[in-house]
Amino acid sequence: MLHKLVLKSADNFPIFRAVKRIKMTVNARKYLLLLFICLVTLAANAQINLGNIKVQKISSENKKLVKGLSQNSIYCILQDSKGYMWFGTWDGLNMYDGYNFRVFKAGMTEAYAKLSNQTIQSLFEDNEGLIWVGTSKGINSYNRKTGKFNSKFSIGNNDRDLLKDTIWCINQDNKGYIWLGTNFGLLRLNKKGGELSRIIHSDNDPNSLKDNSVLCIFKDNTGIFWIGSENGLDRFDPEKMKISSYTDVPEKNYSLKNIAVKSICEDDNGFIWVGTSKGLYKLHKENGIVEKYSVSEGNINGLSNDNISSLAFDPRNYLWIGTRGGGVNILDLNTQSFLFLNRDSKENVPSGNFISSIFIDHAGIVWVGTDFSGVSKVDIDAFRFVHFKKANDETGLNSEVAWGLCEDKQGKIWICTDAGMNIFDRKTLRFETLKKIPGNSNSLASNSARFAMCDSKGNIWIGTFDNGLDKYIPSEKRFIHYNIWSSETAKINNNTIWCVYECSKGYIWIGTNNGFHRLDPESNKIKTWVNDPENPKSLSNNTVFGVYEDESGILWLSTYKGVNKLDPKTGMIDRIVKGKAGKKSFELEGVFAVYKSADGLFWFSTIGGGLVKYDPQKNLYQIYDEKNGLSNNVVYCTLDDGLGNLWLTTNYGVSKFNMKSETFLNYDAEDGIQSNEFNGGSYLITHDGYFVIGGMGGFNIFNPKNVRKNLKIPPIVITSVKVFNEEIPLEVNDGSVIELSYDQNFISFEFSALDFTNPVKNKYAYRLSGVDNDWKYCNAERRFAEYKQLDPGTYTLTIIGSNNDGVWNRDGISVTIIIEPPWWQSWTFRILFFGGLSIIVFFILYSRYLGLKRKHEMELKVLEIEKQLFDHEKMALRLQMNPHFIFNTLNSIQYFILQNDKLSSNRYLSMFSKLMRITLDNSQYNTISLQDELSALQLYVELESLRFEERFDFKFIIDKSLELPDIKIPSMILQPYVENAIKHGLMNKSARGMLTIEIKNDNNKLICIVEDDGVGREKARQIKEQRTQTHVSMGTRITESRLSLINSLYGSDLKIKYDDLKDAQGNGAGTRVTIYISLVKQSKKQ
Repeated sequence: MLHKLVLKSADNFPIFRAVKRIKMTVNARKYLLLLFICLVTLAANAQINLGNIKVQKISSENKKLVKGLSQNSIYCILQDSKGYMWFGTWDGLNMYDGYNFRVFKAGMTEAYAKLSNQTIQSLFEDNEGLIWVGTSKGINSYNRKTGKFNSKFSIGNNDRDLLKDTIWCINQDNKGYIWLGTNFGLLRLNKKGGELSRIIHSDNDPNSLKDNSVLCIFKDNTGIFWIGSENGLDRFDPEKMKISSYTDVPEKNYSLKNIAVKSICEDDNGFIWVGTSKGLYKLHKENGIVEKYSVSEGNINGLSNDNISSLAFDPRNYLWIGTRGGGVNILDLNTQSFLFLNRDSKENVPSGNFISSIFIDHAGIVWVGTDFSGVSKVDIDAFRFVHFKKANDETGLNSEVAWGLCEDKQGKIWICTDAGMNIFDRKTLRFETLKKIPGNSNSLASNSARFAMCDSKGNIWIGTFDNGLDKYIPSEKRFIHYNIWSSETAKINNNTIWCVYECSKGYIWIGTNNGFHRLDPESNKIKTWVNDPENPKSLSNNTVFGVYEDESGILWLSTYKGVNKLDPKTGMIDRIVKGKAGKKSFELEGVFAVYKSADGLFWFSTIGGGLVKYDPQKNLYQIYDEKNGLSNNVVYCTLDDGLGNLWLTTNYGVSKFNMKSETFLNYDAEDGIQSNEFNGGSYLITHDGYFVIGGMGGFNIFNPKNVRKNLKIPPIVITSVKVFNEEIPLEVNDGSVIELSYDQNFISFEFSALDFTNPVKNKYAYRLSGVDNDWKYCNAERRFAEYKQLDPGTYTLTIIGSNNDGVWNRDGISVTIIIEPPWWQSWTFRILFFGGLSIIVFFILYSRYLGLKRKHEMELKVLEIEKQLFDHEKMALRLQMNPHFIFNTLNSIQYFILQNDKLSSNRYLSMFSKLMRITLDNSQYNTISLQDELSALQLYVELESLRFEERFDFKFIIDKSLELPDIKIPSMILQPYVENAIKHGLMNKSARGMLTIEIKNDNNKLICIVEDDGVGREKARQIKEQRTQTHVSMGTRITESRLSLINSLYGSDLKIKYDDLKDAQGNGAGTRVTIYISLVKQSKKQ
C-alpha cells in the first residue's frame, strides 16, 4: 500500500527530480524511472508514509490549551530527564506537560522564576538534573528541587562582560564541567565553585578556535567535542584541552572554511553530520568530509534549502534537517533520499518554513521550532489508519459519508454513498462512480446506496435506501432491479435494503425494513419471512440488519429485536431475544451484526447494549459495554484479525477487543479514524487481510497487523500542588514528603503522564490511603485530585497513568502528606495535658480524700464537742437546778407558810415554779433569746434576794436599742456569774450590797456585764479557805468550758473578762465579769 503513495508523490524524491533533469534518451529515462520504482517498492516499509504523519501546531494563541506559548519564535527545545518539554523563545522560557505551559521570564515578580534575560538561546540538562538556560545576556541554572534560578557566577575582573554575553550553546564534558558557546569564545564553568575560564581564537595559533563566535557544541560517543562557529568546525578534546580544525578536503573540493556551522549530530555508524549555512556535510571523524548535500544543480540528493539551522536523528535513523526557508527535510540514510515537509508542498506539515530548532523526544516524537510560527509536534506514526474522504476529483469520494462496502474479483472496493456507488482502485488510488441516470433503467435504481455484496460469480448486489435492490453484472454493464414494483414472483416487501448475503447454497438473502427474503438467482423467485405476533417461530422483528451463516448452514439474522436462527432446510426460526448474563437477566434488543469466532463463541454487535458474547453450548451470555472500556455501546460490526482481537466500529471510534485479556484499546479521530461515528454494514476484510471501515467522514483502509501499539510507559509527574487554591512553589518527586499545618487541610494536586503522542487520550487514577478505598479514575480533562478537610495524620497519595494506547505506569508517583495536628492535638501537648490532668485529678482526689478525712475527723471532733457540750449543758442545768438552791428556796417558802404569810409564800412559790419552767424550756435550745435569758435571770435574782432577806439590791441596765426577742445567746450562760456575785461577793459583805446586770451592744458584739460591790474575789477566796468545805462551786468553770466548746464547734468568738474592783485604799470593792457574745440564731436540739 505504501508504494502506491510513493508513486503518487514521486516528485518528492530527489532521484526522481534528478532523473527528469538528466539529459538522456526516453527509453533510458524510462528504465531509470522503472528501476527507481522498484527500489522504492522494496524499501516501502522503511519509508515515512506522508499519510501517517500528524502535525499539531502549538503557538501563543493555541485554543486547545489553557495557556499557550509565551511567544512564537522557538530558538531551542529540550526534554528533561523527568519528561517535561522545555521551549526557549524570544520572550521567555516555557515548561510544557502536554496540557499547560509554565512560563519563566526576566521581569517576573516572583524572584524564584526570574531569569537574567527573557530571550532564550540554548537549553541543556546536566548529569545532576540542573537545567541550564542560555540567554542573550548570560547563563542561568534552574534547580527543580528549589524551583529557583541562579545567574551569579564568578569571573576575572577583565572578563565580566562575558556574563552579559549571548550564550548560543551549552554542553557538559565527562568530568562534569559545563561548556558555553558565546560571542567571546568557549567558556568552561565549574559548577561547584561557579568559576569561569575561557578559550578564544588567536590569529597566531592555528590550533586555537576558528572563531570566537561559538554557535554549537556537540559531544560524540567518545567524549570529544565538535565545535561549530561562524568560521568553520573544530575538534576539541576537553581532557587534553587540545583543538584541531576541519577545513578543506581538496580531493573532493569540499571546504568548511568561512562557513557558519550551526548544528552537529552523530549517526549510529559514528559519522558526524554538520549543518551549515551552505549545506549538509557528512564526515568521518578521522578522514574528513565524506559527502555533501545541497541544492546545487546536478546533485540528486538535493536539499530544499542550504541554510541549515538544526539536525536530529530519530529512532528509525532518519535525519531531520531544519532549514531557514525550506521547511523540514528528512533524509533516509538507507535510501539516501529526502522527504520534504514544508508549507509549499504539503498541508500536514510544520507551521513555518523558517526552522530554528528540532528535537526528538524519548518517544520518538519530533518537535519543530520555527520563527514566528510556534512549535509543531510531528508524529510520523500518529495516523495508523489510511483515510479516504470526499474530494473534488478522482482522488477521493464523491460524498462525505461511506455506507456499505464490498470487494470485487479484481480487488477493487465498492463504496455505497448518498451520491451513488464509488469504486476504488487500490493500485492507482483512483475512484470512479456509478450513479442513477434519470430515465435510464440501466443505471442505479437510487443514488442512496446502503449495502453492497459481490457474489461468487462476480456480480455486485447493491441495496438502496429507497428503491430496492440492484444486481449489477460488470461483464455486461447491466442492471437488474428488484423492488416492490417487480413481478409477483420477484417482488420484495420493502424498498429499504439493509443487507444482502450469498449463502453456501448460492441463494441471495435480503434483509429489509419489512421482512427477510430469499432470492433464487436461477429461477428469480423470492420467498419471504415476516413477523407474526401469534407465531413465536416467525421473525421477532421485520427489520433485518445482517446475516451470518455458520458451518452447519444455519443463518443468524440480526434484527431490531434480537437474533433469529433460520434453518434454510425447514424454514423454521428460533428467536434469541432474552438472556442471562451472570445473575442478571436482560432483553436483547437491536442487533447490527453477528460473528462466530474460532472458539465457537458468538458475538452480537448491539444497538446500545454493547458487545454481547454468547456461548451456545452453555447457553451463557456476557456483556461488554462502556463500563468495561468499550468506546461506545452502539456497535456496528465485529472484525477478527486472527491475532486474538476483535475490531469493533462504534458511534465513538474503533475499539480493539482482546478476547483473552478481555480489555479494550480505543481509537478515535485523533488516531486518523475517518470520524468518530461509523455506519452499519460499512465494513470489509479484503482478500489480502486489510480492514476497510466506513462512516460519516469517509472510510479507512488498514492492516490490523501493522497498527503498532504505543508501548512506552509514561513517566508520571505532579505538576502543581495547591493549598486553598494557592500554588506551592516546589518540585514534587516520587517519595517526596509534604508537611502542612492543621489549617492547611484543603489540598489539590495536578498531574500529567509525560507521553506526548496524544495527551488528550492519556488516562489517570489516584488513591489517597486512609481516605479512598478504591482507585479514582479520570481522563485528561480532569487531571487533578482534590481533598478537603483532611484530619491531622499521615497520608500517602499514589497517582498512576497511561499513555494514549492504555499502557499504564502502575508504579506511578507516590507522595507522603503529613497534616500536623494543632498544638492542642499534638502528642507533646497530649502527654503534658494528660500528665497535668492526671496530676490535677490526683491532687483533687487526694485533696478530696484529705477533706473527707478531715471532715470525718471534724465530725468526730464535733460529735465529741457536742457530747461535751451536752454534758456541760446538763451540768449547767444541774447547777441551775442546784439542790442546795432548791432546798433553801423551799425552806423559805415553808417559812412563809408557817408564818402564815400567804402572800409571800404564794409569791415565792409562783416565782420558783416559773423559774423552774423557764429553766426546763430553755434547756431544749443551744441558744435562746436574750429576753428569755433575762426573764429567767430576773426571777433567779428576786428569789435569791427574798431568800437572803433583801441583804442586797439589784438592778438591770438594758440598752434600749437592743431588740431582745431577736438576739440569741447561749442558754444558761449568765446565771452562774450572777450566782457567784451573790454568794461569794455580796453575802460575805456585812453591809447591804448592790448587784448590777448590764446588757449593751458594741459593734455587733453583745456585751453582758455582771458587777457586784462585794468583798472581791481575793477576800472571798480567803473566807472560803477559812471555812470547812462541804461544797465545791463549778458553775463558772463549767460555763467557761461551755463557751470554749461553743467557740470550737461554731467558730464563734465568745470571751469572758474578769475585773477586780478596788476602793481608794486599794481594798477589794467588788467584781465585774464581762461576757462578749456573738449574736447567733436559735436552733432546736435534735
